[in-house]
Amino acid sequence: MTGLRSRRRIYGGISADERAIARKQRFIDAGKTVFGKLGFQAAGVKDVCIEAGLTERYYYEAFGSMPKLFEAVYLEALDDLRQVLEEAALRSPEDPETQLRSMISSYFDLLKRDRCLARILIIEIYGAAPAVNSLYKLGVRQFAAQIEKFVASNALIAKPLDGKLVAIALVGATSALAMNWYLSGYKQPVSVMAENCFAIFSGVLRTLHR
Repeated sequence: MTGLRSRRRIYGGISADERAIARKQRFIDAGKTVFGKLGFQAAGVKDVCIEAGLTERYYYEAFGSMPKLFEAVYLEALDDLRQVLEEAALRSPEDPETQLRSMISSYFDLLKRDRCLARILIIEIYGAAPAVNSLYKLGVRQFAAQIEKFVASNALIAKPLDGKLVAIALVGATSALAMNWYLSGYKQPVSVMAENCFAIFSGVLRTLHR
């Protein structure tokens, strides 16, 4: 009987667990599109299911609620951003200024290239749902940690200045620029956004060097 059950779990060479994982990823991909186009508050389960090409039964098996799906979508978007920034940093490891420019430019380039991701990261996270408020804090901490690491390696931080606070302030400035850019319909080119953001970062670094 056990062998028969095991065989039944395999369909087309793919196990039930593998199919469930694949369906979950389809819902995450669909959620990114739906949240990125409609926004969290306007999105419904049916919208996600239609986009994913799957039934509501599978949706509730995978997530059970829209906040849970948004959480998965947001965390994947954060991971995409982290990878982009790390790759940008690795392109110029010996030159801090070039490295910083590369990271900032890659950030704005990603937001323009993937507008659904941009809306999720810089717009929807603010008012998605009380259940996912902690995700915003997580995003700030992750982004700030990368900035703090860069600042600490390229500037001497003396009291009363605090590296974490400086990094959080820079996250806020960058997010404000990105949000204004998104809401304006990407009016300015990536190069202009990156240069203005770089001016903020370099100004802070000069202050820390005093």
